[in-house]
Amino acid sequence: MENKRNFTRVNFDTRGELKYKNKTISAEIKNLSLKGAFFVTAETIPINDQNGKHPSLVGSTSDLSVSAKGKVVRVEESGIGVNITEINVDSFIHLKNIIQYNSGDPEKTVEEFQNYLKNTLGKK
Repeated sequence: MENKRNFTRVNFDTRGELKYKNKTISAEIKNLSLKGAFFVTAETIPINDQNGKHPSLVGSTSDLSVSAKGKVVRVEESGIGVNITEINVDSFIHLKNIIQYNSGDPEKTVEEFQNYLKNTLGKK
């Protein structure tokens, strides 16, 4: 299987939530990147469905959280892969800091962050 990921993915065990329609699904977050996360849960959400999902990371030692809208891109027996489609600036900066701190290669994550901003802002 070809790896199409453009962003560093880090293991980051914390609890999280997926809000889908009128339901909140509690899950453990196994890993994350600037563009997505993998939620460990027995629940399922249809692939490509974006209606009402808001993946959020809630830290166990901090009041800081990452809140974003996303699209399910992978469903496995062990959980759900979500691609972030919309995120506010504060959450994005917090997510970037989590990844940078846990990556083992901070310079690479800073470069990914700068390229992401350049490509995102350049399209508007």
